[in-house]
Amino acid sequence: MLESADPLAKRVGERVLAVLPGPQRERFVQDLNAIVVALGKLEAA
Repeated sequence: MLESADPLAKRVGERVLAVLPGPQRERFVQDLNAIVVALGKLEAA
């Protein structure tokens, strides 16, 4: 997901992930992916 972002957004995302402990980082990424999927479905509708 971060790979498709512009460079500034990618750096911000990396910083956010860097401060989260492992389990919280994984949960954050899962939740963010769920949001992206849901928005994609709305866009397709």
